Amino acid sequence: MPSPVLLVHGAWAANWVWDPVVPALQQAGLKIAAPTLPGQLDGRPAAEINLDCYVDFVISQIEQLSAGAPVCLVGHSGSGMVISQVAEARPDLIDSLVYVAGFMLPSGMTFPQLCHQVYGEGVEVGASLEVQFDASGDYVSLKKDNLHPIFFNCCDPQVSAPLIEKFLPHPIPGWNLVNSLTAENFDSVKRHYIYLEQDNSVPAALQDCMLTMSPGAKVHKINTDHVPQVSATVELLQILEDIAK
Repeated sequence: MPSPVLLVHGAWAANWVWDPVVPALQQAGLKIAAPTLPGQLDGRPAAEINLDCYVDFVISQIEQLSAGAPVCLVGHSGSGMVISQVAEARPDLIDSLVYVAGFMLPSGMTFPQLCHQVYGEGVEVGASLEVQFDASGDYVSLKKDNLHPIFFNCCDPQVSAPLIEKFLPHPIPGWNLVNSLTAENFDSVKRHYIYLEQDNSVPAALQDCMLTMSPGAKVHKINTDHVPQVSATVELLQILEDIAK
């Protein structure tokens, strides 16, 4: 039987990022859920948002979706850290993890530390160049004028423009994430990494480094940008179907 598939969006987004693929996956006979993480659209205060909160939420969504069957848990971009921690907490619930240019970091490492290791101290890349913090110190947002070449460089600007307007402020406690992973739990789960060759948000050098530091994932390459849900829908669908089935 195919595994149910739970799709988790990354920072500043919501479940809309999966809209291009959900209907086709359902038509392929897969049981699908694509929830929006706490703190994005539900009005939950930023102070209540952290990695534990995300993990508890995703586990509850898995339990609702799967009726006990292990799921294919897919994380896009920053939610790679969320799915890793879910696998650590409940490896019994996971058939496979799928990182869509996701943050597949070793235990204890932050994404800024990865960037500094690859590019040098103080160097910012991708979306980090466009972040801005609100006056309250609770949320981090993206300046939207230059996001097309960072996220959607393989898309027509007319396609990306309305999507860029959907980006939301992200709770800072849910942005500064650090995994705590063990060989006994996390390493017991099958992993797949969808490598995006033209990604300007998580560039190839960062993806290469993550694959070196967290070995064992099966790599699937797509020659596209950071949002293959939009720019390479057919290719992404095929990979996800193959993994789930």
